[in-house]
Amino acid sequence: MLTKKSLKPILILIFGTLVGTGCGFFAQVLLARKLGPYEFGVFSASFAAVTILSPLGGFGLNGFWLRVFTEEGNFAKRWISTSYKYIGITLTFTMAILLVWVIAFNDDPAARGVVSILAVCAVGQTTLELVTSKFQLKGQYGRLAVWQAVQHAARLIAVLVLFYFFNLTANSLT
Repeated sequence: MLTKKSLKPILILIFGTLVGTGCGFFAQVLLARKLGPYEFGVFSASFAAVTILSPLGGFGLNGFWLRVFTEEGNFAKRWISTSYKYIGITLTFTMAILLVWVIAFNDDPAARGVVSILAVCAVGQTTLELVTSKFQLKGQYGRLAVWQAVQHAARLIAVLVLFYFFNLTANSLT
């Protein structure tokens, strides 16, 4: 049964999800409108490749943190330093896969550049997952909602800056 106390965090998370989804949607709309079919295809394919490989960075560490901190409480802090080493290894592995894929299997210089730039998103996704776990464990749902919306808002801001302040067009990419 939902109580007033449990309803507030749910509503905060829903609001944050809606804001993040809206920002992501508008970023995609702007990209589709400003880029030509070829350029948008290169961006979409590159972004999909990075998104598919991003979960390899951290590789389930956020779920592990949730489980171990729930079971062990503050004693689970012993896992944090090992976790950071694990993140370094898995992110290095993820970046290596992305770069090998883009160099060895992709002849398009535009795609190579876009994937190389978007590879940073793998680091951001891993960070997002770990901070999400931290906020869940601490019950800080307002911060969690903001943090989840920030990723999409940052993407929208980057698109706006590139297209409107630097006057980037499809012709300038080719």
